[in-house]
Amino acid sequence: KKANKTETILTEEKGDIVKDKTKKGRPPKRKYLNEKGIVIKSLIKIIDVNKHIIILLVDGDEKIISIDDATDIMVTRNYV
Repeated sequence: KKANKTETILTEEKGDIVKDKTKKGRPPKRKYLNEKGIVIKSLIKIIDVNKHIIILLVDGDEKIISIDDATDIMVTRNYV
C-alpha cells in the first residue's frame, strides 16, 4: 500500500498503526465516533478484527466498535 492514501480502517490489518483522517457517514455517526475518542489525527493501532467488531487502541485507550461503524473511519497509514 501507498503511504498517505486515505482508506477505510477496515482495509488495514491487525497490528497496523494508522491516523484518523476524516469520517464519512451521517453527522450522528460522526458524532458517535468522536464521542468514542476517535477524532481527527488520533493515532490508532488495530488490536483485533472479526466479522462483528474491531478493537482499536486510540491514543492509548482501548475502544471496541462495530464493523458497521468502523466502515466510516477513514485513515492514512502512519509510518512511525
